Amino acid sequence: MEQQATRKCNGQDETAAIQTVSIRAVWSVRNLLATLPRMTSFLWRSLLLTLMLGGLAASATGVYLAVRRIRSDLVMLGRWVTGVRPTGKAPRGVAADPRG
Repeated sequence: MEQQATRKCNGQDETAAIQTVSIRAVWSVRNLLATLPRMTSFLWRSLLLTLMLGGLAASATGVYLAVRRIRSDLVMLGRWVTGVRPTGKAPRGVAADPRG
């Protein structure tokens, strides 16, 4: 009884045609699984490179904006300490000094 159950589990009761198709299917799956690491390696590297370039762009943008902000803050601090107003148009509601 135990041997009959083993034969059924192993597929030994199937016909030869089904076994041949089954073996071909197994080999095609094995070939697919053998080539999968190469395909996924290329896809993984492409995805990783894209993500790294996106991170680099975000970091570079952050550094650029931080440098602009710090420079602007330092200029404003310097003007506040020295009491120098920025050159250019007079504020609204204030007449420009004609004597210069």
